Amino acid sequence: MKKIRLLFNFYKGFFLAPLLISIASSALLFVWGMEAFTMIFWYKIATMLIIYSFINSYKRKELFYYQNLGIGKLKLWFFAYSLDFFFFVILISQSQKFSFFSFLLKYRM
Repeated sequence: MKKIRLLFNFYKGFFLAPLLISIASSALLFVWGMEAFTMIFWYKIATMLIIYSFINSYKRKELFYYQNLGIGKLKLWFFAYSLDFFFFVILISQSQKFSFFSFLLKYRM
């Protein structure tokens, strides 16, 4: 339980940036449709890599803190990106659901 709390504590330090990017990606997908999914997916991957490099250099000492508590970098980043990807998929699916309903409302008979 302690390790899970530490993993969430690590993600809490930078969750806002990936969440805002996921929301923006979802909004773009809502506007442009599924044709833009590939571009939006690669945009999300690129921004995840930028966030990784920023956090890796900016919070280097904090990463040592987690390593001393028995949680390595790989486990921290795997958890953070898994959680981020989970939120991304949820937002994308909700975007598509709203897109479908707005299509039905627009062309109702």
